[in-house]
Amino acid sequence: MGDVTRVKSHPEYKASPFRVDDIEWVTPRDRDPDILIDKSSGEIKEYERVKRQVIVPRDTAIYTKVFRAGLKVLANIGRRGTVMLYHIQDELRPGSIMVEVDRVKAERFHKSLSGPSYYVALTELLENGVIARSNRKNWYYINPNVMFNGDRRKLAKRFDKKDV
Repeated sequence: MGDVTRVKSHPEYKASPFRVDDIEWVTPRDRDPDILIDKSSGEIKEYERVKRQVIVPRDTAIYTKVFRAGLKVLANIGRRGTVMLYHIQDELRPGSIMVEVDRVKAERFHKSLSGPSYYVALTELLENGVIARSNRKNWYYINPNVMFNGDRRKLAKRFDKKDV
């Protein structure tokens, strides 16, 4: 089976087939922590809201998180697949679950992704569940349980809670 055929043998999806693991859905407490209530009478005894200015550091560098669950998957990928993974991480935009994997851009990223190696690398990532084909040409879904650039809690909200 040719390399292009092996890539095309993987199914295409209209929506991401991946769901976010390890996200807890919790119900917030039903009380305002700034209200003190007398338990015997139910009266509000004191109400004070203190405004606080919090300054937190923010990392401005672009990064992609690789999760521990993904390490076992990535250990099965060869050199070409690893180089393709680096290319995908380079192309991945914050909060996105899709990435365009263009053959010309991939070859510009690293010469080992030229010719048939491009398809071999894509096949490795497809077969190991790192990416999935979309129904848009050259676009792939990334598996957010392997890697993600952003807050997976926000991503999980995009999916139906019953599907998570």
